[in-house]
Amino acid sequence: MRALAILWVMPFHFRFAMPSALHGVARTGWMGVDLFFVLSGYLIGSQLLRPYLSGNQPSLGGFYMRRALRVLPAFLRSCFFILWCLPFAKPLVFLQSGSS
Repeated sequence: MRALAILWVMPFHFRFAMPSALHGVARTGWMGVDLFFVLSGYLIGSQLLRPYLSGNQPSLGGFYMRRALRVLPAFLRSCFFILWCLPFAKPLVFLQSGSS
């Protein structure tokens, strides 16, 4: 479901390159963001509240450790990829308006 929510948002970001027949879908991309956050909140809430069903206290440290182990590998790969690409990137040219 979260993947569908993400796919729903993508036409909004690419609306300038889309045929006019799909602009109606692009205008509703904000609903994909709402759906994504609702589903994520439900999933995170259920993970935090699951220990209560067995009579235990939830472990916030364990919760954040599982989050970190899930998110950090992809984040670090992205950072290393960007750093690897930097030497090949063209320098940005900023427009200067008038004299300073």
